[in-house]
Amino acid sequence: MENINLSDVASIIKSGKFVSVDFIKKDGTMRTLTGRAHVHNHVKGGTLAFNPSERGMVVMWESDTRNRKNENDPGYRMITLSRVLRIRANKKEYKVIWG
Repeated sequence: MENINLSDVASIIKSGKFVSVDFIKKDGTMRTLTGRAHVHNHVKGGTLAFNPSERGMVVMWESDTRNRKNENDPGYRMITLSRVLRIRANKKEYKVIWG
């Protein structure tokens, strides 16, 4: 397992390739999301009201349909980068080191 810092987290997730991300949700529970960034299919309602990167977030499309609320849920999720614990991408596993 390779250690990485916050700036590396964003670049790995935003690579556009499939990644699995373990992170702590806002409610304090742990979650694993498998998907990728830079997916723009099935987007409804235009643009976001804010820039996610200015808030330390990234938008990912979740490939696992079991975690979707219903059949109309396109699967877009926001991840707060400061809550990421581990990433699996490019046949490697990365542990996030803070500080």
